[in-house]
Amino acid sequence: MDQEIVLLGILGLLTLLGVVLIWQAFATARARAKLAREDEYRGLSARAIAVQEDSGRRLDEITREIVELRARLDKIERVLTVVD
Repeated sequence: MDQEIVLLGILGLLTLLGVVLIWQAFATARARAKLAREDEYRGLSARAIAVQEDSGRRLDEITREIVELRARLDKIERVLTVVD
């Protein structure tokens, strides 16, 4: 009878140990998946920032060109009013 109790105790402890090990394995897998997602988000945000900076540079260039075109158009209008 005492041997059966000891055997059941050992089996209970082994079962508990197995559950804890499985639980920790899943927790580790979840943590790794979370880190992978965070890395993907960091990469995505870095690409978004690069695109936004490039768009800002392009917008500045277009603004300069429009200012230049307005100046040229003003000169042409002055010439045309003088000719009239």
